[in-house]
Amino acid sequence: MKQQNYLKCVFLGDISVGKSSLLTRIIENKFHDKCESTIGAAFRVKQFEFKHNNHFYEIKIHFWDTAGQERYNSLVPMYYKNSDIIMILYDISQDHNHNHSFVKARTWLYKILKNDPSCIINFIGNKYDLIEKENIIHEQYINNLKNDIKKIYKDTNVSFYHCSAKNSMNIQKIMDDTILMSIQKKNSKCTINDSINQLSIHSNFDNTKKNYCC
Repeated sequence: MKQQNYLKCVFLGDISVGKSSLLTRIIENKFHDKCESTIGAAFRVKQFEFKHNNHFYEIKIHFWDTAGQERYNSLVPMYYKNSDIIMILYDISQDHNHNHSFVKARTWLYKILKNDPSCIINFIGNKYDLIEKENIIHEQYINNLKNDIKKIYKDTNVSFYHCSAKNSMNIQKIMDDTILMSIQKKNSKCTINDSINQLSIHSNFDNTKKNYCC
């Protein structure tokens, strides 16, 4: 017998960081070179079926894709309120010394941790396909951010990823990890030490680059 679960997932981030493209990759496994900016928010739904620890689950995720323009910032908290999952995106391909999208993503992260540290949060650097070589300065920023979070917020569910909505790099891993954490939170029989390898999601993404997760 399949167990049914319903989750709310919200996408946050600056304009043009690829929120809509990432959601399209998750929902349709497609990428569109031209994507119009979201006005207000867009709503989409996808159902996942998977097996974990000999249990079959059906999980329906309600995705909210929020607008990145400054004029919509006051509306965003209304969408992420009572969320199970929050995806915070920034453009990893930008010059980190002038990466406004990273600064805005970090601001959203601290704001959410202050108000609802119990939800699952993914801090995601998108557009990794545009990176030609590793950015040591960026890694230092990420490590500093991780250390700050650990000092201020003891019990949080923040994960850090690099991904590409264009070539689907790491998309499968992000969804696998996220859904497993959601099940573990809702199912007292699941423990935090369960291996992600025990999870088999019936959803395919065409990875053209080696997965990378910081």
